[in-house]
Amino acid sequence: MKAIVFLNVRWAACALLAAAALIAVASPVYAAPSCKTWAASKVEDEGGPAMTATVCTDGTYASPTLTLQCGYLRYDLGEKVNATLQEGISAEFEFTSGTDAVSRKFQLEAMDYNFAAELEKDDPLLTLLRHGQSVSVADKAGKYPVNTFSLKGSGAAIDKVMASCGASSGDDSGGD
Repeated sequence: MKAIVFLNVRWAACALLAAAALIAVASPVYAAPSCKTWAASKVEDEGGPAMTATVCTDGTYASPTLTLQCGYLRYDLGEKVNATLQEGISAEFEFTSGTDAVSRKFQLEAMDYNFAAELEKDDPLLTLLRHGQSVSVADKAGKYPVNTFSLKGSGAAIDKVMASCGASSGDDSGGD
């Protein structure tokens, strides 16, 4: 009788392991959300949650990234840049989509070493970013690599951020 119980327990353990292996193989692997296309969502910021639109070049948040919040466009050169960034520097970047181009001076922010520029709601740069297939960003001095970002989803993401600007009680957190 002991032998039969032992075999049944052993068989049940093998069956359980086989089922777990089958589930692991058949289930999709969890992947972090990609940032290769524009998306807008609330992100925790210094002043609390803020509606933020983001896109990156290769799908990882360590890659070059554009981030838009009310009144500001931020440009992160990414972790692979071999340039020395010093507090207080500025750079003029040209954004090109198709035959259209807009240049803008960006200031390096000391807190996170992202370049930032102030933008108005009707800024030509926002207009450029809302349409087209992709946008290339080039430093006019040639110090930093050229990066190309998809514009897929940019219009909706930018509109969502801009609609949240100045929302109730003067904050920029939007109505979600």
